[in-house]
Amino acid sequence: MHCISKRQLTYLALTFPALVYLFLMFSVIGQVCFKTDVDHEQVNTDYIDVVKTFQKRADSRILSRSEFFHESIDSRRLLNAGNARALPSHASPFNDLKNSNGASASERGSPPMFNCSSISQMRIRNKIGHGVSKQAFLAEYQGLQVAIKMVTRHIHELKTCLEQLRQLKVAQEIISRYDGQTGQKDQFSHKYLENLEKAFSKGGASHHEVFFNDLTSSKGSKSVKEEKLPLPTVKISPTERQRCYTFPTARLMKEILLSQQLTHPNLVKLLGFCVRSEESESTDISEHGVVSVFELGKHFVLDNLQILPWPTRLRHAREMADLLSYLEHSPLGSLIVPDFKEGHLLMANGSLKLIDLDDVNNLEPECDPHKPQEGQCPYNLRCVRALCEGFNAKENLKNMNSLVLKRLLFPLSFPENVVPKIGQLNAQLDSLAINAEDLKVQLRTIQQLLGS
Repeated sequence: MHCISKRQLTYLALTFPALVYLFLMFSVIGQVCFKTDVDHEQVNTDYIDVVKTFQKRADSRILSRSEFFHESIDSRRLLNAGNARALPSHASPFNDLKNSNGASASERGSPPMFNCSSISQMRIRNKIGHGVSKQAFLAEYQGLQVAIKMVTRHIHELKTCLEQLRQLKVAQEIISRYDGQTGQKDQFSHKYLENLEKAFSKGGASHHEVFFNDLTSSKGSKSVKEEKLPLPTVKISPTERQRCYTFPTARLMKEILLSQQLTHPNLVKLLGFCVRSEESESTDISEHGVVSVFELGKHFVLDNLQILPWPTRLRHAREMADLLSYLEHSPLGSLIVPDFKEGHLLMANGSLKLIDLDDVNNLEPECDPHKPQEGQCPYNLRCVRALCEGFNAKENLKNMNSLVLKRLLFPLSFPENVVPKIGQLNAQLDSLAINAEDLKVQLRTIQQLLGS
């Protein structure tokens, strides 16, 4: 039997750590190179395999239609391969989802943002929402359900704009024909034409309709009426039609930008977007100019909040109070939700979430700091830097109270020991004698009294 000499043992003892170090170095370099040059199709294949695995072991509650789920195999690999941006873990819409080991989605890794490549592969299933400036659709991507928003030719704002444009072109044609046939310019008719053009440029639908009716009816120019010229048929060119898409598309872009800058668990989460062009005529999602992707939620009847168990209602109330505080002290300043209504709230992952941020802004009423303070600003607010400071917060609190908090904080539906305190809190909310931070403190105190 061959024996190892003492000198050889000493040599091995000295060289072994160096060999281990070199092995680890090459391993790290190999992993970095793999992550940098990873093949996009392979990552997608890995992603699908992981999702299928997760589907098999997830319970039926998590697999409901209203929830969008994901388990990341390596968020950095997906990020590098898809040129996508991952949501921060604290902003993930999947924090409430649990796997079989009890780990939240944020612990498993944040889902990737959808980009143009993945959005093009989505399949639209059906329409789930219709607003003034955009439509929302249920879409699927490799078995995952999301909500997508885009401007289509069916929205009210676009139809109104196209009708105004048609009326303007008809008026221009009528007056042009009259001028050509009579050889004179009817000042009265041209004044109405000027008003039509101004109304169209400002988007004033009601005034536009009045001007058009005056021009083409008995109230209009006698000379035009006497000619009895039939209303001409006009054509709207693609370039002219595109003009009507501009403002709705800008509103959708604003919502995308706001959703990128605002992060709160009770604001619907932006999962991705694609901005290709101003093209909005196409209904093909792979060609549509601007498309946004949001987490999917369910519409619900607000009155049903009253029949929820009081611990659930108290949790919802605390979440709404925290949302009010966030809007008041957001990175963009004090924000107001001017169009606060039932249709702008969804239930997603067990929480109320605010959607449609395109109307949100940080504008507060102007005032004159050199004039007496009393009566200048609503809610007896002070005029600070020529603005009624605190107006947005008061409006949000008033609207949130009338729409949501009254249903969540009905006193007699709570245990007896907190009924008086909730009654006092309701009185403060009705008189707006409280702010969002105070509301958070009082609700936390009530929860402590209830021991929940």
